[in-house]
Amino acid sequence: MTTEKKLKRQKLRNAEYYDFQAIQDELYEQSKRNKVFTNLVELITMRENIGLAYRNIKKNKGSKTAGVDQKTIDDLAKWQDEQLIDYVRARLQCYKPQAVRRVEILKDNDPTKKRPLGISTILDRVYQNVARLALEPQ
Repeated sequence: MTTEKKLKRQKLRNAEYYDFQAIQDELYEQSKRNKVFTNLVELITMRENIGLAYRNIKKNKGSKTAGVDQKTIDDLAKWQDEQLIDYVRARLQCYKPQAVRRVEILKDNDPTKKRPLGISTILDRVYQNVARLALEPQ
């Protein structure tokens, strides 16, 4: 089994754990019937969606890399679930992304050259992920 299939299966398990898979399946079915979605804010701010986004980011090895605010997933892990969900919901009401930390990393195909990489803050990654989950039902 390839790594990609394992990752996809894990994401499906995560979505089922947070009771979000049924919601995504219904959105997918509606989109196939050409439904036009006009109000995704309720979906984006659902407790299940925020929990799933957090879990997806927590599993990512990049979650240990700090953005400009010097915070990592370990800082978010100190919050209780409801605290984090309430905070994310409040911030999404008037969301403005924070600055992105720029670093230079070696290129895979030419280790003598570097390329720029932008590292978002950990909370911006959560906000981006909740939006992605609502816009891309799996």
